[in-house]
Amino acid sequence: MTPEELLLKQNLTLRQEIKELKAIQQNIWMLLVVVGRRLQISSASVKAAVTSLLDPDIFWDVSTQHEFLQTIDNSSDYLSDLSVLVSLVSRLQVGKIQLKLEAHILQEILSKLEDDLSRRIELLKLIVNLPREGASVWVDYEYLMIALRLLF
Repeated sequence: MTPEELLLKQNLTLRQEIKELKAIQQNIWMLLVVVGRRLQISSASVKAAVTSLLDPDIFWDVSTQHEFLQTIDNSSDYLSDLSVLVSLVSRLQVGKIQLKLEAHILQEILSKLEDDLSRRIELLKLIVNLPREGASVWVDYEYLMIALRLLF
C-alpha cells in the first residue's frame, strides 16, 4: 500500500469515527432534552399538589389529600430517577462513570422491581415465571433498577 493510499484509508477511518461520534452526541442531546421536559413536568406536578394542599381557602377531603400526597411521592421518585439519569449521562460524557458490578440473583432483582412498580403503577401486573433458583448476574444494581423503572 502506498503512503498516499494509507493516508486516504486513515482519513476515511477518521471521518467514519467523527460521523459516529456526532451521532452519539446528537442522541445524548436528544436524551437530555427529553429528560429536561420530564423534569419540568414532574416538578410542576409537585408544585401544583403542594400549592393546592397549602391553600388555606380550600378544604380537601382525606382521599383528595391522599391523592395529592401520592402525586408528590411519585413525582419526587421520578425526579430523583431523572436526576440520576442526568448525572449518569454527564459522567459518561466525561469518562468518569464507575459501575459497581456485583453478583445479584435475577429473581430477586425482578421481585424487587415488581414490588416497586406495583406501588407506583397500580394497574401494572408484572408476571415473571423464572425457576426458583438461578445463576447470578453481574450488574450495577442501582443503575439497573433506575433504568428498569424508567422503562416502565
